[in-house]
Amino acid sequence: MVASLFKPLVFVLPLQNSSLDWTDESILLIDMGTIFGPIIDHWDTWRVACLSSTARSNPACIFVPESSSDVSVAIKIFVDNNCQFAVRGGGHTTNPGWASTDSGVLVSLSKLTAIKISDDTKSVVIGAGNRWGDVYAKIGEYNVTVAGGRASTVGVSGFLLGGGLSFLLHSEGFSANTVLSYEIVLASGEVATVTSKSNKDLFRALKGGTGNFGIVTSFTLQTYPIGKIRAGYLSYPLDQKEELFSLMETYTREGVEVDPKTHLFQVFSCTPSQNVDMAALYLFYPEPFTVSPPVIKPFLDASIQQVIQVKTMKEATDETGVRFENGPRYDMHGYSVRADARLFQQLHDIWHSTTMELNSTIPGWSSTMVYQPISNSTIRASNKKGGNVLGLEPEGGPLMIVSFVFKWIRPEDDDKVYAVIDKLMTTSTSIAESQDRLGRYIYLNYAGPGQNPIESYGPAQVHFLQKVKAKYDPDGIFERLSRGGFKIPSQCSNIEDGYLNVQTVLPDQRACFHFS
Repeated sequence: MVASLFKPLVFVLPLQNSSLDWTDESILLIDMGTIFGPIIDHWDTWRVACLSSTARSNPACIFVPESSSDVSVAIKIFVDNNCQFAVRGGGHTTNPGWASTDSGVLVSLSKLTAIKISDDTKSVVIGAGNRWGDVYAKIGEYNVTVAGGRASTVGVSGFLLGGGLSFLLHSEGFSANTVLSYEIVLASGEVATVTSKSNKDLFRALKGGTGNFGIVTSFTLQTYPIGKIRAGYLSYPLDQKEELFSLMETYTREGVEVDPKTHLFQVFSCTPSQNVDMAALYLFYPEPFTVSPPVIKPFLDASIQQVIQVKTMKEATDETGVRFENGPRYDMHGYSVRADARLFQQLHDIWHSTTMELNSTIPGWSSTMVYQPISNSTIRASNKKGGNVLGLEPEGGPLMIVSFVFKWIRPEDDDKVYAVIDKLMTTSTSIAESQDRLGRYIYLNYAGPGQNPIESYGPAQVHFLQKVKAKYDPDGIFERLSRGGFKIPSQCSNIEDGYLNVQTVLPDQRACFHFS
């Protein structure tokens, strides 16, 4: 009966065991998608299709669905056979074990790339397998844009489910709050359209709750009538950091409230082996201005080089995405602090000395530190659109996300690199905490192994997420069978008085956060 309904072999799956083996005689025929396995041409191309080699694994096979119904059939098979699986959107995560698996099926969303704009151009349906560069290129033809990623290589799915920091952050809120509806395949295999009216609880939970409730196959986003913009990098002398940090504190507290259309983030990059040590700032404005907006003029006046041009959103995100090349080993970590110029300087100095510490011992070693404001305007705009589960309120004051990207080449250097990163994180957050400046919030898309971003949302939000998960995934499929990703904690033991007690997470606990 099964054979008469389905095409020839496209999927190999043991019917009794939780792990997959291409030599197993038990097979199931599935009329869907595309399957790649170790015996298939181009297998390795699909296996390594992610940014960081730290995130690559060896799945038994790779399933590439072409529709939500394909995903639905696959989920039912995984559940019926207790089969482990992992989901890859854009593959931009650097966390080991996140976007792949060594013990089951890798579901790659890379063929879910439809982009369909509405007749009135006020919304767009975006397949979960898209990258933002492709989205901007397509919708730019209609002179509209969305609150998407700021680098063209970043995938749509993980970005939106983790909250999302866009160029429109301060005026429109977190990118997740610009999602009008989700198409999701639930643990039951049901394909559901989730809106603020149809499933109000799940709609909110997906705004920061990441992949704990199902596999999202498409997003409907609000569009904005923005065509040409002005954006680019400003360069600064390294001995001007103190002035830069002062400008950034003022901007975060006051400037962005005056003009929330502005968007700035501060970048420090160091590659000791190439004598690269630089300070820069990326500036974005959603209009091709000829006279500088007053809020950003101090940054322009202080710079020694400006490459600010009128361009499209696609061109801007290509510009910021060029620093990411597939293949090396990457690690990302982040935390948040209250806006304080003196603290910014201290945190920079700790990072810089740490980067130089590995100068002569780690081939290909480089490091980048970025300061990105989360303004009160951001939080108010998000709340106006219905809120999210990130646990942020304007009363807490503006925050600065401090994030790091580390890059190296050899797997044999992993232990040494991770030890230094752990030391940097512990030292930095301890200093911020000692000054009563450490924020509770950890931005999920910058969180590294051993961090607990969902727990950082606070007890009330975690309790809400637990209730939603129990309702839509009562058997815990996306906790028990789905590999990788940040899971909803069973309790919020690390939250104390509005701050995250980072010292309770030890470096040697790294592995348990990969697969729990």
